Amino acid sequence: MKKDSLTQYLHFYLNGKKALYALLPNDERIAITGIYKHDANWYVNYLVQDKLSVRCGETDTIMLDVVKPILRPMSDMNQGEKERWSMGVKSYQSYALRIKFFVDRYLDVFGLIKKGLAIDATVFDSAVR
Repeated sequence: MKKDSLTQYLHFYLNGKKALYALLPNDERIAITGIYKHDANWYVNYLVQDKLSVRCGETDTIMLDVVKPILRPMSDMNQGEKERWSMGVKSYQSYALRIKFFVDRYLDVFGLIKKGLAIDATVFDSAVR
């Protein structure tokens, strides 16, 4: 069985509308701006996030396997999100739109926190709200 990796999921969260916040191994918070493959390795472009804002112009690159995105667990859904989640799916298109709705809100619809590939946002609340 193929091991899950962020390369299978990260593009859903990098839709160009918002930054995806993540942690580096030294607990530095970053904003991921892109992902690319070079030779056999995956890398992310990122901006360093300070306490007030993302510092512009300081883009850097790091290997993807040391980055963990900060996502909201499904248990963190508000009432409106819970109602939307419980709505029936009528077609593949409506399913895709529903997944996009939750991904845009940084909800962990793919179970990345449980797999150890992401950080629980309830610990880092201010990063995604």
